[in-house]
Amino acid sequence: MSVVCSIVGSRLDYCNALLSGAPTATLDKQQCAQNNLPRVVCQSQGRNDARPLLHSLHWLPVKQRVLRARVRRPSPANNKRRRATRQ
Repeated sequence: MSVVCSIVGSRLDYCNALLSGAPTATLDKQQCAQNNLPRVVCQSQGRNDARPLLHSLHWLPVKQRVLRARVRRPSPANNKRRRATRQ
């Protein structure tokens, strides 16, 4: 199950930086897809609440993933400073 979780997690994180500033409707569609994935991974019933499954898999909700991607994304000014300190 850990291999599946890592593959799914990497795919979920792949474009999170692009979703920064996206409309709520777009994030809601992404959240709906993410809510279905733990049910498949954990082989759970379709009517079960996905939040406990997300928590057990250590997956953040989409809005938090997007926010984390935005915070972790380095700015161009920081890149210049890093290059200057390396030289």
